[in-house]
Amino acid sequence: MAGGLLWLNSLANWQMDWTAGARNTINESSIELLQSMEGLISLHAYFDSDSKTRQQLSRFIDKYKRFKQDISLAFVDNQLSSDQLIKMGFSQVGELKISYADNTTFINRVNEQDMTSALFNVARKEDTWLAVIQGHGERDPLDVGARNAYLGGELKLIEEFLSKGGNLLWLRDPAKQNYFSSLDETLGISLTPGVIIDANTKLRILLGIKHAAVIPVTEFHKHSITEALKTHLLFPFSSAINHQDTSNWQAHTLFKSLERSWAEVGEINTDKLKYEQDFGDTQGPLTIGLALSRHIEQKQQRVIVIGDSDFMANGYIGYRANFALSLNILNWLTEDDKLLSIAHRAAPDQSLELSDKDVTFIALILLLVVPVVLIGTGFGIRWRRHKH
Repeated sequence: MAGGLLWLNSLANWQMDWTAGARNTINESSIELLQSMEGLISLHAYFDSDSKTRQQLSRFIDKYKRFKQDISLAFVDNQLSSDQLIKMGFSQVGELKISYADNTTFINRVNEQDMTSALFNVARKEDTWLAVIQGHGERDPLDVGARNAYLGGELKLIEEFLSKGGNLLWLRDPAKQNYFSSLDETLGISLTPGVIIDANTKLRILLGIKHAAVIPVTEFHKHSITEALKTHLLFPFSSAINHQDTSNWQAHTLFKSLERSWAEVGEINTDKLKYEQDFGDTQGPLTIGLALSRHIEQKQQRVIVIGDSDFMANGYIGYRANFALSLNILNWLTEDDKLLSIAHRAAPDQSLELSDKDVTFIALILLLVVPVVLIGTGFGIRWRRHKH
């Protein structure tokens, strides 16, 4: 029987992933991408000589090798000169160079989302590009909505870009003046006056949100952009987006503010905020994110309108699902739909969050109860020894 089992084991390879979130198995989209790539994928890693770090990278690449054998991994000699490293394309320690066919790209964060995104980039036959309009007081894309009016000719160029099937990401902060009425009409959208306020006090306390104009979004409408999001979003000082059904764009709501919310047209004073319909406030829930699409020139044209630009800024992009949402929006607009279902999976127990009561209880146990028990035990042992 033992010999038979060994023989069967040599014929089949059976593996199970029992980690939380199946972190040792890559996503189905990653597997499909690997199986569509014919030929060798060459990886060169410029990592520290620390054996543990290199072993971790090797184990990570092994997850991909399970589904595609012709993947090679080589570590770059750390003793190479700066000129040699630059010639190879490396700029810093911790970079992974990915080469396939005639394409090459680099990543400096080793996780499934970045790795698969890089593989998708090198597997592309055509490059995609992202252009950002500047010169009107907009936010630096690497660092508030436009403060200065666009010229008529500039708006015409944007409308011509849309008429030819171009995709667009439009982040719209609350504004007292609308410089984009003609573009609004083209897309069939409008802004609700005011800044969205959230009155769910208990939820804000639970999430650690101190300002009523910082909006949590906990539920998502069904869309490929939001399907893989696992936790809530945060939108500070956002506006509400409306869509007219009479337009030739098909609109999909991505997410809304919660029930106890409204668009406040008055001054944002946290001590006196209340919903006042007679003064122009609009009752929630209100749409914050909208995906528009239409078929033009035998392709699907895509537009995303978000009533906030701060969620992508450095101060908020790392909060919960904001970063994942930002990536998914860009992947959807560049039509990299295969990447939308790939999320970075991490262990659910990497951080420990304690309330003030928990900290006080632990402190009492460690600083009072444990010492008292130890001292009492010592006196008890001493008393028993003297007794006997």
